[in-house]
Amino acid sequence: MNINTDTYNKNSSHMELLNRYSEILENIPSASVIVDQDSTIIIQNNISYKVLGNITDSKLNTISESLDDDYKNNTIEKEYYKLFISNKTENFFSVSHKHISNRFNVLSFHNISETIKEKNSAIHKSKTKESFLKILAHDFKNPLNTIFGFSELLYRDYGKYDDTTKRQFIKIIMESSSSCYNLLENTLLWTQSQTDKIVYKPEQVDIIELIDDCINLIKPMSYSKDITVIFRNRQCRFIDCDKNMIFTILRNLLTNAVKFTHELGTIEVCVYENKKSFEFEIKDNGIGIPVHKQLNLLTNTKQRDSFGTNKEKGTGLGLLLCHDFITKHNGKLWFKSEENKGSSFFFRIPK
Repeated sequence: MNINTDTYNKNSSHMELLNRYSEILENIPSASVIVDQDSTIIIQNNISYKVLGNITDSKLNTISESLDDDYKNNTIEKEYYKLFISNKTENFFSVSHKHISNRFNVLSFHNISETIKEKNSAIHKSKTKESFLKILAHDFKNPLNTIFGFSELLYRDYGKYDDTTKRQFIKIIMESSSSCYNLLENTLLWTQSQTDKIVYKPEQVDIIELIDDCINLIKPMSYSKDITVIFRNRQCRFIDCDKNMIFTILRNLLTNAVKFTHELGTIEVCVYENKKSFEFEIKDNGIGIPVHKQLNLLTNTKQRDSFGTNKEKGTGLGLLLCHDFITKHNGKLWFKSEENKGSSFFFRIPK
């Protein structure tokens, strides 16, 4: 406890009152100071030194200026909640003020860092949710309109079209349905991931079999564009990982590779093993990613419309899901890309 005797000397008529206040102040369980009408610090309790350090008058004046006229005029007892950042801890504090005499006031500082953190997190989640609702409404609408439009043409005027045209309509309906399904599946998985409903469950996985299954799953897409998918370096066999998460990661990266690769293009899948981890690479010779779209590509939740070589729609949700699932493995996701030359997406998971 310290009384500022430079401002009030020992002969001051206020010293006895201040000594009594200092005892009261020391029993307050929060960081507290007594100030005069000019916002000069008179007493600072020991807790405030530990929590806030030595509060300067200039810093206190900044706080005082943020309080309204009720505080400055010392007219009523009232609490105010303002943000204050201490130099030592970089935490947030609310400042409550109480008038204790016609000359002195008590300021108490309450750490609200966790509250602010939770509030900001809730705001972020709310904005993210709103953003994805807009994405979903927009991105489901387009393929569903396509499905509805071409199926209506087939239903109403089936005999009007030749077999080649009908097959083309059916192909468009199939591709649009696949797009809807993939978007829905990614959305459900990403939502579960954000609410911690998907639990990381590692097991020994035959990675060659898993990659083969994933390549077979996207074959209708790759065949429709005459894209060759090659699984190189088939030496790694068993890996401890979450099978469903790794399958989802591979499915999304392969789907993106097909989407952004021209007809007759090539996609390569490789797995490398080193002492501490396994590294995966999905490489294509497609259109690549423009430099201005590469920043925050893997973590940004804002809508990022992109179109494949056959005008396939992409929003980046699959990459967000990949990033989340790789993070659950304590791994890393990154990429290299050059516009008009292709992209390579890598991810590493520890052993």
